[in-house]
Amino acid sequence: RGLYQAMGLGLGMLFTTGAQAADFSPGGDPSMDCLLQMTGVIETGDTEKLNVALKTVLNSPPSAINGKSYNSIVNDGDPARICLDSPGGSLSEALKMADLLYSYDAVHGWSQETGWISKLGTAVPANAACESACAVFFLSGGIDTESDAGRMPNRVLHAKGRLGFHSASLDVPDGNYNADTVNKAFKVALQSMSQLTDRQTVLRLRPSLLARILATPPDQMHYLETVGEAIEWNIEIAG
Repeated sequence: RGLYQAMGLGLGMLFTTGAQAADFSPGGDPSMDCLLQMTGVIETGDTEKLNVALKTVLNSPPSAINGKSYNSIVNDGDPARICLDSPGGSLSEALKMADLLYSYDAVHGWSQETGWISKLGTAVPANAACESACAVFFLSGGIDTESDAGRMPNRVLHAKGRLGFHSASLDVPDGNYNADTVNKAFKVALQSMSQLTDRQTVLRLRPSLLARILATPPDQMHYLETVGEAIEWNIEIAG
């Protein structure tokens, strides 16, 4: 799996052959306060699938999903999250999904029906893994404070779950190593990194985490394993 992969002019992620495309469904692990769960590989078009899934939840009383209500989420601060289990996929699509999540009210208009979406966090439940592009989307979980503090992180990793980051990979099709192809692939990889750093503030992406992403070779994975990292990167540990 690779956090960034440039093939010619395309941008995507490496993932295990045969992995299933992303699926979004209401519910999930109640102990992780899930209202929606995502499983599978992130692919082009999944931002719209996420939007449809959010609308599906909107059309159902929140109390029907793991016992939560609009009032408990918006007014009482009851946690509500999107739970993730994915090996990664398209970085550009993961960033679009993140954009949708933290700007939903700005795009669709705030209302009593949509207000809870600005309070949605993200979580990785026990026995689940969120790696590569999924880990980037994980960073979009937060709570809109409706104050000068802005959107505060709300992202939770279960002690028995896995959250993995690693650096850019430059991939050129086999047998095609001419300078033009390599330069184009390198340019796309740099653009993908720019897209991530452009969102550093809104994702509350700490410089130390960005540095860790860059320092971890693309054929390896840095899993969050220490309390110190979790505190530094504003990630809550459950279980």
